[in-house]
Amino acid sequence: MSSSPRSLHDWPELFTRMCSSTVSAGMHCVTFQPTPGTPNQDRFVAQEWDLDGRRWKFLAVLDGTNMVFPFPLEDIDKIEGLKKNCTGSLSDTRGGPEKRYTKRVQEILSCQIYYFDKGIGDAIEELCPDSSLLDDEQARNLVNTTKNVFQRALFAGLGDSTVGLAYTSPEGYGNGERLLTLHSTHTPLEYFTIVMRHPTTEKTTIIQDECLLDIALPT
Repeated sequence: MSSSPRSLHDWPELFTRMCSSTVSAGMHCVTFQPTPGTPNQDRFVAQEWDLDGRRWKFLAVLDGTNMVFPFPLEDIDKIEGLKKNCTGSLSDTRGGPEKRYTKRVQEILSCQIYYFDKGIGDAIEELCPDSSLLDDEQARNLVNTTKNVFQRALFAGLGDSTVGLAYTSPEGYGNGERLLTLHSTHTPLEYFTIVMRHPTTEKTTIIQDECLLDIALPT
């Protein structure tokens, strides 16, 4: 580990302070890995979309949780599917108020993310309707024979994964919205499960910014 007195939260600000540009070079990402010699287990995507003649920035960060799943985010068909669904579902808002148009884009994306997440949970329930009926050996055999499903679940369904949408109004004002509230303090069953597994003294450690910083099974 570094001997620097600075914390991990200081580095993004220091990095930004050292950067300057007079032109826009498009969307780019920088990732910080605090442990030397350990590959970054997170996956992230940052794309700029042109929806109906307007510019949007789609941002997603997905936690890796002690594993690196070789699944490049930029190749996920669902990302392009989100974009196409937005473009094809905005006809009823054209020419209307800017606020209504923006809210419609957020609703479409949030709905698509919800059903993508639900599909992961449904796939696991189909393989194992009641995990309490399995002993340790049966559970290990199930995971080992269906790794593809369970790895995708870990990759895409964790509480500290974040999806956001940023946009600029015709007047030049920027704004942004968080699109993913699944597997967070907004999910009562998972919130209760995580809280009951830890003493109250650890509450600020396991819950930050409405994110559950622990592993919970998809609900």
